[in-house]
Amino acid sequence: MYDEPDDLDELQPSPQAKGSVKVNASLIEYDAEKMFDSIARIAAHQIVEQSRGDIRKAVQDEVRATIQSSVGAIIEKAVNEPIQQHNHYGEKVGEPTTLKALIGKSAEGYLGAKVDARGETGYNANQSRLEYIVKKNVESVIDYKMQHEIKKAVEAAVAAAQMKVAEAVAKLIK
Repeated sequence: MYDEPDDLDELQPSPQAKGSVKVNASLIEYDAEKMFDSIARIAAHQIVEQSRGDIRKAVQDEVRATIQSSVGAIIEKAVNEPIQQHNHYGEKVGEPTTLKALIGKSAEGYLGAKVDARGETGYNANQSRLEYIVKKNVESVIDYKMQHEIKKAVEAAVAAAQMKVAEAVAKLIK
């Protein structure tokens, strides 16, 4: 099948070889069954190692999907289910409402609360929290843009000054 010399003991190393090993074929002994078992064990280990991450990810994805669907259904039910409010004595107060309506009412109260120039409620409160938040965000954006424009102007002025100095030095050298 292969073009091999008859006597394996007399093989010479190729000229490109950096070293050589002489093997006497008559001294090599092996157990085919042990060799097969060893190869199978190594292959199985490699397959398990390679698929371990895939299996872990698949399990995590399935658990995440199951939790999201279960928790989502529970939250949906809780948000839309009627809730009866009670006072500190345990007596019913008002008509039953939903958690969604309570959250909306709470958000309106928070954003509509009067605050001062630092965003704190108190004696000098003269604007709603929503107005304060909008004002602070507008100021922040303007400050950022102005700082960027000022930085560009300073860089241009520095470059112009460097050019003037370079021209003056060039005149002095001539």
